[in-house]
Amino acid sequence: MDLIKLDASTIRTFEHLMFRWQRPFLDQWVDSGNLVAYGGLEFFGAPFALGLAIRSSDGRSGWIQSIFVSSEFRNQGIGSALLERLGADLHAHGCRNLTALYRAGQSSTRIFEHMLCKRNWDDPMPHSCVCYLTRNGYLRILKSPWMQRNVLGATMRIVPWHEIGDDALADLRRRQEQHPFVDDSVWPSSDNLNNLDPSTSLALLKGDELIGWMLNKRLSPGLLYYTALFADARYRNRGVGLQLLAESIHRHYALEGHLPTLSAIWEFYGDNLAMMRVNRRRLAPFVDTFTENRKATKTIG
Repeated sequence: MDLIKLDASTIRTFEHLMFRWQRPFLDQWVDSGNLVAYGGLEFFGAPFALGLAIRSSDGRSGWIQSIFVSSEFRNQGIGSALLERLGADLHAHGCRNLTALYRAGQSSTRIFEHMLCKRNWDDPMPHSCVCYLTRNGYLRILKSPWMQRNVLGATMRIVPWHEIGDDALADLRRRQEQHPFVDDSVWPSSDNLNNLDPSTSLALLKGDELIGWMLNKRLSPGLLYYTALFADARYRNRGVGLQLLAESIHRHYALEGHLPTLSAIWEFYGDNLAMMRVNRRRLAPFVDTFTENRKATKTIG
């Protein structure tokens, strides 16, 4: 049994060992050139283990996305070996800040956290909730009462993101510099704006002031990744964030509701507690897969 480094030509053999919600991102990760992957093969060549990591675009940080070992090969140090290989590879490419992402509430969670603790990783904390919704879930969620409400005042309006002018964005940056109020995970950064879906990515304006947005990425025909949902805290209690999400869902269905591949992935981050609560109350009852993730970090010299 050997651990081998994988590349664009070999990673597909191990795709079935990835989490379901990760698979639509594989092409994007491979094309970026920042994918780091190691796999384990049995004596007869069948894959039994996979470790995945992604380098940040600036090369300073690395994200360990998953470590999987088939049940019959566990408790043999293979998971630890994958973690070591990924960490060493990321370090060799200049990464100094590592983050490990993993699912909470699994039978393997305690074992993985013990493995991180032994290697001097920081204490784990909540990271995100990930939902995977198929066509049947879409049809059910469209009938929900919250999908039909309109909570916008007379001075608020939802417009396509691409209609936002430079003045509104400049004002947003100025307010963020004076008193930071938008977390990095949902800020309209180059990462969040890359491959933006123009039909369902929306902005919320109060007058000319930008107070919210829903940014989505197109992964494949019918499949949308709801990337960054934000609503200004001054208006959040009115449900404007939920209104943005509902409008985006309506537009996605109007555009691709006829496709059998109609589906979506949502990810809400642990530091956005309001959206995490929305996720559990409004989306979880309709999704096919609901995953809560944790993270641990480590700084290396």
